[in-house]
Amino acid sequence: MVLAVSLCGVAAPAFAQIAEIPPSANASLTIERSLTIAAVQPMSFNPVSTSTGVVVTTQSGTAIIRVSGDPGRVYRVNLPAEIVASPGDRPVDVLTVISDNSGDITSNLTARMNAEGSDRLQITGLLSQPSGIALTNVSAAVPIGVDYE
Repeated sequence: MVLAVSLCGVAAPAFAQIAEIPPSANASLTIERSLTIAAVQPMSFNPVSTSTGVVVTTQSGTAIIRVSGDPGRVYRVNLPAEIVASPGDRPVDVLTVISDNSGDITSNLTARMNAEGSDRLQITGLLSQPSGIALTNVSAAVPIGVDYE
């Protein structure tokens, strides 16, 4: 019994010396306003009165899309691989994307929000229509995505 008491007496100081200082950590939190996209006007087409050979080319009207998010943030536009106009299921070619804040972004599809956190995109394209076929009320939805850079 004397031996057990002496071991306890020796073990107690060892436990007191093992106390460790817990590690500290620093953290930060950044809250981003989510990006929102609103279609203001779909792309609509008006026939052109001239024809060349077998194909009549029609210039599109402008699709207008409003984008909002964090003020001053850079964002990237994701366009679909193909845009189809209906009726007629004709592909829309030669897309041009103009940002109110950043100008022509067709080549890099990157723009910046203004100080209020908004931008407006104007997307135009060309529609080729076979000669002799009269399509009226032709329009195309322009489904885009946007991501912060």
